[in-house]
Amino acid sequence: MAKKTEEIMELDDIRRRLGYTYKKISELSGVPLSTVQKVLSGNTENPRRTTLQTLRELLLSDIKKQNGPYATYYYPDYMMGKNINKDRELIGLVEETSSYITDGNAAHKLYTVSDYYDLPDESRCELIHGILYDMAAPTAEHQIISSEIWSAFRHFIESGKGDCIPLMSPIDVQILRDDYNMVEPDIIIICNKGKLSKKRIYGAPDLIVEIVSPSSGRYDRITKLSLYSEAGVREYWIVDPIRKEILVYRLSETYIPDVYGFDDTVPVSIYDGACKVDFKKISAYVISTHLPF
Repeated sequence: MAKKTEEIMELDDIRRRLGYTYKKISELSGVPLSTVQKVLSGNTENPRRTTLQTLRELLLSDIKKQNGPYATYYYPDYMMGKNINKDRELIGLVEETSSYITDGNAAHKLYTVSDYYDLPDESRCELIHGILYDMAAPTAEHQIISSEIWSAFRHFIESGKGDCIPLMSPIDVQILRDDYNMVEPDIIIICNKGKLSKKRIYGAPDLIVEIVSPSSGRYDRITKLSLYSEAGVREYWIVDPIRKEILVYRLSETYIPDVYGFDDTVPVSIYDGACKVDFKKISAYVISTHLPF
């Protein structure tokens, strides 16, 4: 039997939470029952990307509809701080879906932006709905990929194609304009300069890119995806160097991502595809550095 990957374990976990049998998934997705069984049980060593995308779209869409733990924070009519029991319920959901909580015990207080700024300078954390999340230091590969994507955005914008601003981490983004959320995306594009200040960005960027690290997969794919959708981010990229995959969410249109590989050229939706990032070129550059990734 092939070893289950993190993605397969995540999808099968969502399947169990939904209470779906392999047969039901096959009926809903159109993927043959034998294929569903082999993929989600881990018996297929290298499932087709299109098969994984189909299963991912179905399962994430349905768990979001049910507003279960994997749709944590997706409460458009609720603001943290209104009801302590609801706040604690949300924290409980967070604890089910994340291993990155610094202090997520429901008996403890919700952290605020003031607490965030009181952290020691050497601490790297993000604040999401009153919860502090530890952030691992980026690797050299992470930084190279991030800088190359940012450079592609900057070159396009500087060539006269717009007056938006591409920025790289570290930069604080008070994404919901409240006291309970502060994130540091790897790359952003912001087109409303009124959101910029010397200390932070106040409000949602137009585009966010996160580079996945070995420990941040679920955090980027679940917690941040839900937060960015809630905040009104128009486009969200999840770049995974391990899976050699880029998920592009057009959050203003759909919750279903376009899936690209590291040999593809990826169009930027907020520019109607006029701006493109050549990941084949980025991959070649990463390899040429000869760093021990």
